[in-house]
Amino acid sequence: MSLCFCLHCRPLWEDLKHCKTPLLLIVGENDTKYKTIAQEMFCEVCHGLKSGDNLWNEIVEIPNCGHAVHLENPLPVISALRQFLTRLGKSSFPIKSGIEIREL
Repeated sequence: MSLCFCLHCRPLWEDLKHCKTPLLLIVGENDTKYKTIAQEMFCEVCHGLKSGDNLWNEIVEIPNCGHAVHLENPLPVISALRQFLTRLGKSSFPIKSGIEIREL
């Protein structure tokens, strides 16, 4: 099965361009397969957005790790999540999940 088939024939792939939820994609520096997939997902999500409309989507590459970023280098993962959620909490993005963001 080719990488192209894997990336573009998944059931929900076409729905990514309609995603209105802020998206944080976290990948490991040495995980070339999923880095490529994340970049293509990011392009699909951002497809058709104006430059100012993409303030909520982000790809973060975690250094010195492969696929299991949360196990191999957890502190940068925690930092990326905290920054992303803090940015959402301070923004005017309509958060409907009821999540409360607190400082630790």
